[in-house]
Amino acid sequence: MFAGECIFARTCLYSSFMNLPHHTIDSFLKVLQQVDAKRVSDHPYCIEYFNQIRKNGKYFLTIYHRVLDTVIKRCNRPTDQIRLIDYGCGNGVLGLYARFCGFQQVWLADHDAEFAAAAKRLSELLDLSVEVKRANIEQLHPERADALVATDVIEHMYRLPDFFQSLQKINPEMVTVFTTASNPENPWVVKKIKSLQWKDEHEGNTGRGLSGDAHPPYRSMRAAFIKQYINHPEDIEALVYATRGLIHEDILKAIHDFLQDKTLSTPAPESNTCHPETGSWTERIYTPHELQAAFAAGGFNCNIVPGFYNEFGNGAKSVLKKCLNRLIPIFGKKIAPWIMITGFKHDSKS
Repeated sequence: MFAGECIFARTCLYSSFMNLPHHTIDSFLKVLQQVDAKRVSDHPYCIEYFNQIRKNGKYFLTIYHRVLDTVIKRCNRPTDQIRLIDYGCGNGVLGLYARFCGFQQVWLADHDAEFAAAAKRLSELLDLSVEVKRANIEQLHPERADALVATDVIEHMYRLPDFFQSLQKINPEMVTVFTTASNPENPWVVKKIKSLQWKDEHEGNTGRGLSGDAHPPYRSMRAAFIKQYINHPEDIEALVYATRGLIHEDILKAIHDFLQDKTLSTPAPESNTCHPETGSWTERIYTPHELQAAFAAGGFNCNIVPGFYNEFGNGAKSVLKKCLNRLIPIFGKKIAPWIMITGFKHDSKS
């Protein structure tokens, strides 16, 4: 705990509000900026990710503030009566900010061992009481959580309808709030994402910076797997194309169907592709209809609203981003850099 800081005591001041005070952003940022990233983790990607959040702290915490404020309004209760899951938490900053703001109970969950360890360490450095779990949604069994939040996660989930079916088992009235840079209505965003998808599919990833773990081209990974069962080069190539967007277990089913009656599966729509070993999509582009269908699989509705640009800075770029933010209320998701997706029970208020 940092000298002179009584973090948990401060959170109690906020617990009675039905709207999250904006001054919590600066208060938490001040505490966060005192943390040395190398004390959080010794893993390069975790360090890089944490430094990115801290460098643009005002922007990220403003996003997190909107996420948590949405949770409070949807749950229709004060923070000290809301139990929250930060899913795919990374270093855990969103969930820790929620705990700082007085949320009753917070679980930080990530399937990645390095990030789970980093989230636990950061919670200790900030002296914030949370429960950290290395788990995916099927393995996560908290008490009846009221809400789940996730940033830059929904676009990577392999079977999105299955996720919401699992979520329903935790709480059929769960409020969910996701943010994702995979905005299907912004043509510039879509172009950028398709470029990333092509690179993962055909060139692979060197693993530098914030690009994630290194890997060969996904199509090469699928080809190596398929060659264990198929010998003819033309058949291999046909299956490599047809199985774009499938994980090994589903590729095996596709191979079985092909050997049975030469049936080929349909590749993922657009240029979407995923890691054939983990099932993690490369920034999958979901249409609004696909998102609505995925939420409906768990008995939920969803609402999609535009995000905003990082105008917190100096120089011409910040001026341009401020102008774009003023235009978002007019043009909406068509010019927004990211979107926020809120899920709620079918019969709750829209």
